[in-house]
Amino acid sequence: MILHYLKTGFRSLQRNKLYSVLTIGGFAIGFAVCIIIGLYAYSEFSIDTGIKDHERIYRLVDVDSKFVDEKTTALDYNLGNILKNNYSEIERVAPYKIYSSYNSLLLTENKSFKYDYSMNTTDEMFDLLSLKVVERSKNNNLLDNNSVVLTQSMADKMFEGENAIGKRIVLDDMQGTELFVSAIVEDLPQNTSFPNISFFLNIERNLQWSQMERNGYSVKPVNYYVKLIDNINPVDFTNKLNSSLKNYQKIHDQVELQSISYIYLHSDDIQDAAYTKKGNTKLILLLASIAILILVLSVINYINYSIAQHQSQIKSIGIRKTNGAAISNIFKYFLSESFIGVFIAIAI
Repeated sequence: MILHYLKTGFRSLQRNKLYSVLTIGGFAIGFAVCIIIGLYAYSEFSIDTGIKDHERIYRLVDVDSKFVDEKTTALDYNLGNILKNNYSEIERVAPYKIYSSYNSLLLTENKSFKYDYSMNTTDEMFDLLSLKVVERSKNNNLLDNNSVVLTQSMADKMFEGENAIGKRIVLDDMQGTELFVSAIVEDLPQNTSFPNISFFLNIERNLQWSQMERNGYSVKPVNYYVKLIDNINPVDFTNKLNSSLKNYQKIHDQVELQSISYIYLHSDDIQDAAYTKKGNTKLILLLASIAILILVLSVINYINYSIAQHQSQIKSIGIRKTNGAAISNIFKYFLSESFIGVFIAIAI
């Protein structure tokens, strides 16, 4: 019986081609727009959630900075040792600074290569972000003053399948720095707030040139990620940190922990010198509103055309009732027609 209703409904759609195109086409467009905007919104809200243990990774933010008049991610380099040595709740501490290439090049023996960004950090960063080390030298530390760690894509671009470990690279800066490849790591995920990092250098390179002084205080500013051990409440730890941090240093009075998954969409009020990608929550909400509006209009369009179509079938409905058709049979007939239209719209 159900098959009979479906066949009848399908034939009705075939007989009324204009009606079918308008209703199914309107529904299909509405669904398509909603799906596209929904996928975009999902990708925006899932930035950095692909990183392993992302729920335990936080960026440190100086709430009451002595150097700028707003929240900032710039903290003193010496803060890292304080955090490591005095707070057992922290599993890993990773300082970092990100530099734009500013049209600088990486030079090999006979070629030059453009890159986008580099990161100065420590070996802790690879463990914190769970970046797989594809190849490495026998040195205990991946990053020292003379080494460079390349991402997989940059290594493939520069050495085209050759073993890059131990190869000499010259950084096209003012000093013409000579470096040797100590490791190859996988690329950072695409869905991340980090810019396109091509290689990693030791955090202590160029720190002496970035020293800041103001109001009698002096710092070497870096950014920090920390990874808390499992089952640590970040709010409780933040309170503990702010109540005790002044016992170890006098520069930072109040800091907060910003979850790595919140950085992309919730950093408008934070001064960030790390070239972090930032999204636009208002744009996402606007697009979501547009998607809902289009879907509602599609439904209204479908209802209007359905009512008009059913009005034109009053005569056939009367004949069906005269021949003994129950109201439930007529209802199932129209329901099957609507079901087929919606199914085709979704399939399109």
